Amino acid sequence: MELLYIWVDGFRNFKNIGFNLSDSYEIEYQRNSKHLKLDEIEKKHNIFGEKILNVTGVIGKNSTGKSNLLELIANIIKSKKSTFYFNFVAVFRSNNTPDIQLRVDSNLRSASRIYVYSNFNSSIISETPFNLINDSEDLSNLNVAYFSNIQDDRELNIPSSVINLTPSKSVTKRKSDILNQFKFLLSENYHNLDLEIPRSIIISTTIKPSYVKKNKAEINYIDSEILDVINKKFKNALKTSNPINHFTYSYTYSLFSYILSEAVIEIRNISNELFEINTGFTSLKDIFTSVFENYNNLNIKDLVEAIDKFIQLIFFEFTEINGLTKNDAFSLLHFIKAIKDLNPRLVKEGKYNQSKAFYFIDFNHENKKILKDNLSIFNHKRILELSWGGISSGHKAFLNVFSQFHSVIKKVNNRKHLLICIDEGDLYMHPVWQQEFLSRILQYFDLIYDVEIQIILTSHSPFLVSDLPRCNLIYLDKNDEFMCEVIPYNKSPKETFGTNLLDLYTNSFFLNGGTISKFAYTKIKNAVTMLKSSELDEYKLEEVKHIVSILGDDVIRFKLEKMLENAKNRNQ
Repeated sequence: MELLYIWVDGFRNFKNIGFNLSDSYEIEYQRNSKHLKLDEIEKKHNIFGEKILNVTGVIGKNSTGKSNLLELIANIIKSKKSTFYFNFVAVFRSNNTPDIQLRVDSNLRSASRIYVYSNFNSSIISETPFNLINDSEDLSNLNVAYFSNIQDDRELNIPSSVINLTPSKSVTKRKSDILNQFKFLLSENYHNLDLEIPRSIIISTTIKPSYVKKNKAEINYIDSEILDVINKKFKNALKTSNPINHFTYSYTYSLFSYILSEAVIEIRNISNELFEINTGFTSLKDIFTSVFENYNNLNIKDLVEAIDKFIQLIFFEFTEINGLTKNDAFSLLHFIKAIKDLNPRLVKEGKYNQSKAFYFIDFNHENKKILKDNLSIFNHKRILELSWGGISSGHKAFLNVFSQFHSVIKKVNNRKHLLICIDEGDLYMHPVWQQEFLSRILQYFDLIYDVEIQIILTSHSPFLVSDLPRCNLIYLDKNDEFMCEVIPYNKSPKETFGTNLLDLYTNSFFLNGGTISKFAYTKIKNAVTMLKSSELDEYKLEEVKHIVSILGDDVIRFKLEKMLENAKNRNQ
């Protein structure tokens, strides 16, 4: 199922406007005559691959409506018609149904089945031998995945049935995003893509957990004296430990504090529901005092072993604590023994503070295997946190795109068709990665998904324009009323595929013919003004000479050198 065209009468900065998303048809809905026109374009080859039905790039200045178009598409396909405050027409094509001959304003040279979806009465579209889609349920075999790389305060308004892969602003979701990246880097799919791998990861533990303070009264009921001794012994051990022991002790203490706190919360909730008075707390206290009975004589290594025993006994008593199962707890305990093999390095600058400890882990073959075997523990965000070391923000942006789409492989492959909307996916990336972006995602989607795929991307990058034929591009601008308008085909570049990037910048990216950034342009313009002046003192002359010496454009530099020579002769 492929989306060919959308028309809407009013949505945000869209008013009576249509968007042709097909490279095989020219489609137009004429509002006044209520007439849908459809003409077939001869298309000889699909250059994007067997699974990729089509790729459309949406290009334009900021605030022209690129993001609005993607949200409109997601809403039309996945929302109920009854929720719309606007009228629309959407045209689809399916290649998986029997061929039929269509006649709509012109004869189509090839047979394809066309579907029209609209919240108008079907009789409004005249002479339609189309299959009319009644509601979004008829599009149930079409998944929509949405990814935005834009980091602003704008609220994304798409239906919950859309697979939203946009990196979240919330701390909890950001941790989940990092875990998705981690899983992606450990997958076979990553190794097939020939991508640079981060050299290290940073794992952090919480030394002074805030959740202990929140439940201090109940925790102190267990035995405040023993807890104070345990806290002091860990605090002292962390001052003098080598990195391996430091990680072992900080992690053990964080795990102990977390499970003790969660046990208290669980018991409190059960007590409130059953109106029981402290029976659960009594059981917890009995376990605690029996394990730490000889607490004053325990050294730090004995204390680590005692905590291991304490956690095991808790889960034999309670089986599950606030969603944490016995298997979860044992996996968390097992990681203590794996720490020494990771050979961590303690971070003492930058991120280092008194409430958290940070450790550099080399992301080598041996450590990847250890971390993969212990992957489940990183779901527990309040015990361990992950981040990447030694990679740029652009590299992280690249990882974000691929890891997010990797995380929903099963969900995507349970339907026959997938429409992918990517809003500024190449934003924040180094130009080299922007240059490879489309090629990489086409290769990647073909590798991981077993469905028919349509891709719609927005971008500011000239590389995307250079990667797409003109018939696969939509150019947006704003009219005098600041409403979106589609630049007509005859007023935009005729061919773009493989075009020189400088030409694309001047023609497609609305720089009004400028090929130099404004700061440099201002400096060059001032230099020209000074060279034309009859009063060019020694200070201004040196300033102009410096500007000329650092110019990167040979033609401009040659011209200014001639002007500089003339100015010198004039002043002699």
